[in-house]
Amino acid sequence: MLREVPALQPPAPTLDAMRARRARLIRATDLVEEALITHPQGTIVWRSSVRDAIASLARAWDLHTQGSEQPDGLLAQLEADVPHLAPKVERMRREHRQVAATLRETRSVNDDPTAQVDDVQLAVATCLGLVATHRRRGGALVDEAYRVDIGGGG
Repeated sequence: MLREVPALQPPAPTLDAMRARRARLIRATDLVEEALITHPQGTIVWRSSVRDAIASLARAWDLHTQGSEQPDGLLAQLEADVPHLAPKVERMRREHRQVAATLRETRSVNDDPTAQVDDVQLAVATCLGLVATHRRRGGALVDEAYRVDIGGGG
């Protein structure tokens, strides 16, 4: 006779913190998108707005990474609870480093007075694409491990 095994659940504080970091990231990416369209492209005000929004996204990303990678954070919890997902957990860690590097590059391009608007837009689009992909993968990973929707759309 088969016994039903109860589903694993991340600790509630971990889940709540994860949802809060995810919401912060979503707000920060929205600010970046808004900065791109709020002021005439290429103006000093536009560059400043983009710089501020990227800085906000970088802060949200740092908090996300620190919270996820701390010893009692989500990634350690996933490795302990669902060891066969370790390769996907490691991919999330690599993506943390990749997005952080892309954020630095995006700030550098925006701060370069010789950079064209298209260069800035491409750097921002690349960065936002990486963040969106990471969010989707992270949500799918948590769902695969715990069958929990962490919210925030993908």
